[in-house]
Amino acid sequence: MLENLFVQTLSVSVQAALLLLPLFFADRWLTRAFPSQARCFLWLVFSVRLLIPMTFAFPLSAGNAAMQGSAGTISSAGSQAVCQQPDVLSQAFPASPVPTFDAPMEPFYEHLPLLEGLALVWVMGSICFLLAHIGFYLFHIRFLKKSGESGLSREQSILLEQVRNDMYIRRDIPVRISSHAEGPMILGLFRPVLILPQMELSQQQLAFIFRHELAHYKRRDLWIKWMFLLVQSVHWFNPLVHILAKKANLDLENACDDTVLKGKSRLYRKEYGTVLLEVLTEQSHRVPLSTGFSGKKKEMVQRFQNIVHPSPKRNGHVLIGCIAVALVLLTSSLNPASAQALNPSVLSQLKATHTTPEEQAATKALLAQCLEGSMFENYQPFRDLPLTDENYQRCEQAEESYRSLLEKVSPTMQTREYTNNPFFLAVDSKKKGEITSGLFCCQADNQVDQGQITLIELEFSDPFHPEVFEIGTAFACQGEQLNQRYFQRQSEKRHIQTIAEQFQIDLSQYEEAFSTVYPSVIQNQAYLLGGSIKKQLAQMGRYSFEKFSLNHTWAYIKKDHTEGVLFNQDGNGIYAHFFRMEAYTDRSKISGEENWYPIIENRCIPQ
Repeated sequence: MLENLFVQTLSVSVQAALLLLPLFFADRWLTRAFPSQARCFLWLVFSVRLLIPMTFAFPLSAGNAAMQGSAGTISSAGSQAVCQQPDVLSQAFPASPVPTFDAPMEPFYEHLPLLEGLALVWVMGSICFLLAHIGFYLFHIRFLKKSGESGLSREQSILLEQVRNDMYIRRDIPVRISSHAEGPMILGLFRPVLILPQMELSQQQLAFIFRHELAHYKRRDLWIKWMFLLVQSVHWFNPLVHILAKKANLDLENACDDTVLKGKSRLYRKEYGTVLLEVLTEQSHRVPLSTGFSGKKKEMVQRFQNIVHPSPKRNGHVLIGCIAVALVLLTSSLNPASAQALNPSVLSQLKATHTTPEEQAATKALLAQCLEGSMFENYQPFRDLPLTDENYQRCEQAEESYRSLLEKVSPTMQTREYTNNPFFLAVDSKKKGEITSGLFCCQADNQVDQGQITLIELEFSDPFHPEVFEIGTAFACQGEQLNQRYFQRQSEKRHIQTIAEQFQIDLSQYEEAFSTVYPSVIQNQAYLLGGSIKKQLAQMGRYSFEKFSLNHTWAYIKKDHTEGVLFNQDGNGIYAHFFRMEAYTDRSKISGEENWYPIIENRCIPQ
């Protein structure tokens, strides 16, 4: 989901910043001790890591998870809560109030969780940042190319050809001279063009400029600058990332100078530095995503000193290796801050609710009491268990997928309250291997006061589209009755399958639509399906002997959401009423709920 990607990106950004900060403070030492090329590789390592919004997992992380899970597990054995004994286990779900379609639509942002809102702001900021820079770049490249003219003399063209051959560059890079260019630069990734300012330059000055700009081309510095722009776009909220890009651009220029001046004499260096300094003083701003350079006077002077008076430096391989390892470890699951404090799995449990840790702990303790003595006695919230990374991520995604689905329920429905109170996915703590099923445990507002929990079984072989089986309401210290309720629901499901076979209906092509917890009902907003069919039958006068009770009907919606069938059974026979599904936007325009799901066929098998 988008919010998980945002949290993972934020996590990597913050953790990388913890390592960037001391490096920035040690900038002077890095400049004196290590060559520019080594520093470029260093910033490149950070950039690649910042573009990977994921946490690296190591075998040791499972052990960490085990310790953290055991520390966070709530023991129900020590609970001193008094168990209330209801007469019988609830045989039906709490009735949902009938929604009205006359209520005004509420703005979507009123129910948008904070984390989803922040994720949306992040995406919009990234897109705007990237498009703004690309637009500025396209404007400059078109303007400079169109305003420029190919004005190299024959001697200058020969000089450029000679420099290209000396540097083993085969590609013929066109040159444009523009009165609007403040300094020399190369523009364009796939069709590069060398832009020169309209100024008097000697052959020697041109040779230095050609070598410098072609060195940028040969080193593929433009590609690297595009990557830094992408990093800045993704992490636009992190000021340290922008500082990183600025330092990287300066080091790219210094590394280009080192490439040109390798093995040259001090006199050659001085002449080269003088030419660059003269040209750079004419530039007041930098064209984005180009090899043009503009900087403060202090940066220019420092660059000139590095050219004329180079100092011996280390190769920097050890430094880069150590920092790369530290960066990976800092952003891996070996780091508790990475694995827990900023882990999206922790935030995903809290982002949809405004509950306190105490309320969540109380709900977990109540769940343990409700499951005690039942077939689900070993089930615990998956975050409290030492699961493998694969099982953990699957459970997290299944919980998130179903939570997101419940948030689409109309605010007038009681089912919507399930996401306003503590909820979590509980799985079998004794299960070995792959975990693909569990209990979604939640509470409506009235259940919180009454000490009840609603249990919804999820089968999540596909965690993005979990299959739902409604178990019902569970009470504390009523484990055996919970078993009876579960087996009763399973028997009911098999009975419906038998009914469908009598009508020669393949239920594998349908989705269950028994109540408002089922995905097909939520996706189609088919909350009044049963009532609509009942009113139609009353108006049609069909099967006058049929006793229609919503407690003994079972609805199914076809997977393509075009039609459905509602089964009914009474003492006189079994019935199948086929109806057409209208899109909700079309259905809401139709007056009268009896017209929302028009019946297209009725069948009956007398008994």
